[in-house]
Amino acid sequence: MAIYEGLVKGKMKRTYEIVNMIEASNYYKESSGLTKLYPIAPEEKNGMKYRCKVTTGTQIILLQSDDEEIDLADPKELSARMYYVAIMQKDGRLQLRHNQEAREATVLKKEARAGAYKKTDEYRSQITLSLSDFHALVEGVDFDINVLSEIKRK
Repeated sequence: MAIYEGLVKGKMKRTYEIVNMIEASNYYKESSGLTKLYPIAPEEKNGMKYRCKVTTGTQIILLQSDDEEIDLADPKELSARMYYVAIMQKDGRLQLRHNQEAREATVLKKEARAGAYKKTDEYRSQITLSLSDFHALVEGVDFDINVLSEIKRK
């Protein structure tokens, strides 16, 4: 899924484009040479610029708002905010699971809640976010994680 964002009438808006598995496999084949010619998703959609590519398993650090600053060196704060993309739905919603969650998906489904992340929230094992509530740092775009689990901002 490609996520686009931009200001529309003074408000931050987001949209998405889903790339199906056949298109992605053809794009990433070494023999195709397509990756050098053009990106997998358009650079602009509905006047909004491409922000990031999100796939299943992408690590995400949730924020309360787009302009919030967090300390990436604080493990307690990161632990509460670190999620990964579990499911991408056709309507653009993302289902995120907590990074340290190990229970089965059927158990988590019962306690899943939708809605934006808030600092004051109790532990949420699974969150369903619409793109309007997607205030986050994305792995590979905003930060990198090395093999020692050290997070470095880009």
